[in-house]
Amino acid sequence: SNGNAWAVRLAQFYRPNAIGELPGLEGISLSPNPTAGLLHIRTEASGNMTVEVFNALGAKVRTANFTGNSTSLDLTGNAAGIYSVRISDGKNNTVQRIALQ
Repeated sequence: SNGNAWAVRLAQFYRPNAIGELPGLEGISLSPNPTAGLLHIRTEASGNMTVEVFNALGAKVRTANFTGNSTSLDLTGNAAGIYSVRISDGKNNTVQRIALQ
């Protein structure tokens, strides 16, 4: 040993644009999960909805709007991995995770 020491510091960083699990919008189902690309979204409520899909790094990869209580998103072409899907009605939102194969 030459007397040099290494130290590892673990820190928690604040990420202002990180996606958290937010309560509020209920009755949302995403299928199939895992998906090969085509994702079906169903809601119990109908109205104007916004869907945002984020990759594991927090980058938005897809945005869509729909009216009613169902829609489908084609995520084909995105890298396999875990994605966060945020669905909002303008007042309330929820975040669910999906696996893209």
